[in-house]
Amino acid sequence: MMLLLLLLLLLLLSLLLLLLLLLVLLLLLLLLLLLMLLLFVVVFAVGVVVVVVVVGVVLLLFLLLLLLLLLWLLFPTTLWVSCFLVTLQPECCRPTLIVFQHAVILSTHVLHLR
Repeated sequence: MMLLLLLLLLLLLSLLLLLLLLLVLLLLLLLLLLLMLLLFVVVFAVGVVVVVVVVGVVLLLFLLLLLLLLLWLLFPTTLWVSCFLVTLQPECCRPTLIVFQHAVILSTHVLHLR
Protein backbone atom coordinates (compact mmCIF):
# COMPACT_ATOMS: atom_id res chain seq x y z
CA MET A 1 0.00 0.00 0.00
CA MET A 2 2.82 2.37 0.91
CA LEU A 3 4.53 1.61 -2.37
CA LEU A 4 1.37 2.46 -4.25
CA LEU A 5 1.08 5.81 -2.48
CA LEU A 6 4.71 6.53 -3.20
CA LEU A 7 4.22 5.75 -6.91
CA LEU A 8 1.12 7.95 -6.98
CA LEU A 9 3.06 10.76 -5.34
CA LEU A 10 5.87 10.39 -7.87
CA LEU A 11 3.33 10.44 -10.69
CA LEU A 12 1.77 13.64 -9.33
CA LEU A 13 5.21 15.21 -8.93
CA SER A 14 6.15 14.30 -12.49
CA LEU A 15 2.86 15.76 -13.76
CA LEU A 16 3.47 18.95 -11.83
CA LEU A 17 7.00 19.10 -13.20
CA LEU A 18 5.66 18.56 -16.71
CA LEU A 19 3.09 21.32 -16.22
CA LEU A 20 5.80 23.61 -14.89
CA LEU A 21 7.96 22.82 -17.91
CA LEU A 22 5.02 23.56 -20.25
CA LEU A 23 4.40 26.83 -18.43
CA VAL A 24 8.05 27.82 -18.81
CA LEU A 25 7.96 26.94 -22.53
CA LEU A 26 4.77 28.97 -22.94
CA LEU A 27 6.37 31.95 -21.20
CA LEU A 28 9.44 31.65 -23.43
CA LEU A 29 7.20 31.55 -26.49
CA LEU A 30 5.36 34.62 -25.26
CA LEU A 31 8.68 36.39 -24.66
CA LEU A 32 9.82 35.45 -28.17
CA LEU A 33 6.59 36.85 -29.63
CA LEU A 34 7.02 40.07 -27.66
CA LEU A 35 10.60 40.41 -28.89
CA MET A 36 9.47 39.84 -32.47
CA LEU A 37 6.76 42.49 -32.03
CA LEU A 38 9.30 44.92 -30.58
CA LEU A 39 11.68 44.22 -33.48
CA PHE A 40 8.85 44.80 -35.96
CA VAL A 41 7.94 48.10 -34.29
CA VAL A 42 11.57 49.28 -34.25
CA VAL A 43 12.12 48.29 -37.89
CA PHE A 44 8.82 49.91 -38.88
CA ALA A 45 9.69 53.12 -37.01
CA VAL A 46 13.16 53.27 -38.57
CA GLY A 47 11.63 52.58 -41.98
CA VAL A 48 9.10 55.37 -41.52
CA VAL A 49 11.84 57.80 -40.49
CA VAL A 50 13.97 56.84 -43.50
CA VAL A 51 11.00 57.21 -45.87
CA VAL A 52 10.10 60.61 -44.40
CA VAL A 53 13.69 61.85 -44.71
CA VAL A 54 14.04 60.58 -48.30
CA VAL A 55 10.69 62.08 -49.34
CA GLY A 56 11.62 65.36 -47.66
CA VAL A 57 14.96 65.55 -49.46
CA VAL A 58 13.34 64.70 -52.80
CA LEU A 59 10.65 67.35 -52.27
CA LEU A 60 13.25 69.95 -51.34
CA LEU A 61 15.28 69.17 -54.45
CA PHE A 62 12.12 69.30 -56.57
CA LEU A 63 11.16 72.69 -55.08
CA LEU A 64 14.68 73.99 -55.69
CA LEU A 65 14.48 72.87 -59.31
CA LEU A 66 11.05 74.51 -59.66
CA LEU A 67 12.43 77.73 -58.20
CA LEU A 68 15.35 77.69 -60.61
CA LEU A 69 13.01 77.01 -63.54
CA LEU A 70 10.76 79.86 -62.39
CA LEU A 71 13.74 82.21 -62.19
CA TRP A 72 14.84 81.06 -65.62
CA LEU A 73 11.34 81.59 -67.06
CA LEU A 74 11.08 85.04 -65.50
CA PHE A 75 14.51 86.11 -66.72
CA PRO A 76 15.22 84.07 -69.88
CA THR A 77 17.88 86.47 -71.15
CA THR A 78 20.18 86.01 -68.18
CA LEU A 79 22.83 83.44 -68.93
CA TRP A 80 23.77 82.62 -65.36
CA VAL A 81 20.52 80.76 -64.62
CA SER A 82 20.77 78.57 -67.71
CA CYS A 83 24.45 77.90 -67.05
CA PHE A 84 23.62 77.01 -63.47
CA LEU A 85 20.87 74.64 -64.65
CA VAL A 86 23.23 72.96 -67.11
CA THR A 87 25.89 72.45 -64.45
CA LEU A 88 23.33 70.86 -62.11
CA GLN A 89 22.59 68.08 -64.59
CA PRO A 90 24.90 65.10 -65.27
CA GLU A 91 26.39 64.59 -68.69
CA CYS A 92 23.65 62.28 -69.95
CA CYS A 93 20.88 64.80 -69.19
CA ARG A 94 22.45 67.82 -70.88
CA PRO A 95 20.95 67.24 -74.35
CA THR A 96 17.45 66.96 -72.85
CA LEU A 97 17.96 70.13 -70.85
CA ILE A 98 19.36 71.99 -73.85
CA VAL A 99 16.32 70.97 -75.92
CA PHE A 100 14.08 72.15 -73.08
CA GLN A 101 15.98 75.45 -72.91
CA HIS A 102 15.57 75.98 -76.64
CA ALA A 103 11.85 75.26 -76.38
CA VAL A 104 11.45 77.79 -73.58
CA ILE A 105 13.51 80.39 -75.45
CA LEU A 106 11.42 79.80 -78.57
CA SER A 107 8.18 80.15 -76.59
CA THR A 108 9.39 83.39 -74.98
CA HIS A 109 10.31 84.75 -78.42
CA VAL A 110 6.84 83.82 -79.69
CA LEU A 111 5.32 85.60 -76.72
CA HIS A 112 7.48 88.69 -77.39
CA LEU A 113 6.45 88.66 -81.06
CA ARG A 114 2.78 88.83 -80.13
